[in-house]
Amino acid sequence: MNRRGKDKTAPEAGGGFEGRLAALLEAADELALCNSVDSLCRRAVELGQMRLGFERLGIWFLSEDAAFVVGSFGVDQGGRIHDERDRRLFVDRGSLMEQVLVHGKPYVLGTNTSLFDDRGKILGRGDHVIAAFSGGGEVIGCLAMDNLLRRKPITENECRLLALYASVLGHVCLQMKAGEEKEEAERIKSDFVDMVSHELNTPLTSLKESISLMLDGVVGESSDEQKELLDILRTSADKLAGLFADVLLFQRLETGAMEFHMQENDINEVVGEVCETAVRSAREKGLDFIIKPGANLPAVRFDRYRIKQVLESVIDNAVKFTHEGAIVVRTAKADNVIRVSVEDTGPGLREEDLRRVFDRFEQLTRGGYKESGSGLGLAISKEIIKKHGGRIWAESNPAGGAIFHFCLPEAECG
Repeated sequence: MNRRGKDKTAPEAGGGFEGRLAALLEAADELALCNSVDSLCRRAVELGQMRLGFERLGIWFLSEDAAFVVGSFGVDQGGRIHDERDRRLFVDRGSLMEQVLVHGKPYVLGTNTSLFDDRGKILGRGDHVIAAFSGGGEVIGCLAMDNLLRRKPITENECRLLALYASVLGHVCLQMKAGEEKEEAERIKSDFVDMVSHELNTPLTSLKESISLMLDGVVGESSDEQKELLDILRTSADKLAGLFADVLLFQRLETGAMEFHMQENDINEVVGEVCETAVRSAREKGLDFIIKPGANLPAVRFDRYRIKQVLESVIDNAVKFTHEGAIVVRTAKADNVIRVSVEDTGPGLREEDLRRVFDRFEQLTRGGYKESGSGLGLAISKEIIKKHGGRIWAESNPAGGAIFHFCLPEAECG
């Protein structure tokens, strides 16, 4: 057994192909857990030796000009795994490596060929098989195996097994590279958003302050027409500032950069605070605003400011799309969670919209009315609730309108 204590004894070389194929599938699952190319290659050699019977196995990566290969990890003449990352081998014309790496053969078996140690010294003659592995449709390296240690001929089944193992290695390398590229892309995007938000927010703040000074008459009295234009400018500047704030907040939530200040809270108290402001907006549209708090609700552990932000977004969305009727806000206990529901009597949500309503930059149309804004409000709400270990969803009310729910775990369960 190796240090992980999980390795099995390899099947007898040359026999039990189906058993070794099953072992290969198990090895593939384990290789997918590696977090770097070096750890992947070392583990691939370990598993190849211990699970698949590849007693002398090495991994090589092809150079960009296909002139040579660079070593990774391999097995020496004593059967020990060692680091070969400082080794270089030229891909000679007519060699087994050239047939596989340059001419595209999946594998090539050579018999009665020279076998070498890790310093290039000839140890004897025997069987040698090379199998290529690819990433993104391009050959990126190969697995090399010989029979120096066991001295039994390498069978055709072993060649096929090595080729399958090489395919697994290539696939994992490709996934790992894609993950690294995604992380780098996310980092660049995050840096770009931070830079743009900072560079645009500074002049925007100055613009808003200048507009306020002009409206207050600090730099001289403005005519009614000028004040009207300045009001339009201020409203547009506020919307733009809100857009920048939403984009930056969503980016911080996605990348895990947002800090949450968790403490036990009374959800009914928080709902009441948010509704004090929201009720005015509803009544300006002639809507009834009804609060139905649940009785004897247990404490809930959450970031008070962020959950208020979710409530404001969901209630604002309900008021925006409702033109007559009522907004109803309820709290209740269900199993081990506390559920908050916001119900409106506006147009309902279509089935396809229920799946998209929390997507980023999604601006839905309900009853011919298109949502304005960044299209990030509900997406931000979803991320905040997710960070609390909760869930948020929407459904159409059979009686007309839509209902948005979110739930949070009780304090003792969170």
